[in-house]
Amino acid sequence: MQKLIVALTLISLASITSTAQGACQEKKLTFAANFMRPVPAAGSNIIWGGNATDGEHVLSPPYTEDFLSRARTAKSRGLEVFAYLEGPCGNTDGEDDGEIARCASLHNDFNRRFSPQTPNTPLARWKPYTMAQLKSSGTFGIDHCEIDNLTNNVTIPLIPLLREIKGLYDRGAIHCRLVLKNVSISELNQVKEEIAPRPADADFISPFHIFEDDSGTGQQAGLSAAMRRLKGNGAVTIISTVSSKYGEYFTDSRFVSCTRDR
Repeated sequence: MQKLIVALTLISLASITSTAQGACQEKKLTFAANFMRPVPAAGSNIIWGGNATDGEHVLSPPYTEDFLSRARTAKSRGLEVFAYLEGPCGNTDGEDDGEIARCASLHNDFNRRFSPQTPNTPLARWKPYTMAQLKSSGTFGIDHCEIDNLTNNVTIPLIPLLREIKGLYDRGAIHCRLVLKNVSISELNQVKEEIAPRPADADFISPFHIFEDDSGTGQQAGLSAAMRRLKGNGAVTIISTVSSKYGEYFTDSRFVSCTRDR
């Protein structure tokens, strides 16, 4: 998945309303993968996004200059920015296509310079780099972040990680909201029970959850209901129906996006 280039398009579907979270608007999300779309015009209600590293060895800051240049253009036009971050080393469709060695090398290079005490294990070595990306999100004006491969090949305990990310977000150390991917109904319910009993507590999570399901959209209703329990009305789960072409076959889903008063 790490080689994907993602563009997130938000199209206005309803008039703006005001809530305790700020201005809210119903929007539509579509993916275009494997290429970088031009940064849209100002006022186009689009979240521009892309792969933050593009598989390159970027140490400090942990984003490519190409991504940052486009992100600056997007922010100058009043757009939101999505970053597809590095994460645990994974594979595609159960086959290693070189991804494991590539991202292990990237993480080890970063850790040698910035986190030398990090164990060289799949469960540990990815985290300093990804956390550096998350903590840089405010500096670079990044609004939404997805961590690659959290459920692909390497299993990372979800609740402790989300609790850590929420704490950093609540203290202002992380600016972007976390885009959950491939989180089950039971796990979404667990996040609500253990981390975010009220929608306000889930502000660190984006209102859209992405779920890969090659069998179709049969789980969408249940997953969206779980997202609404967690985030409140207007949250959804969007289904990617061909996981080997992530985002190219994507359900037409609407969600409510709110600005924040932070």
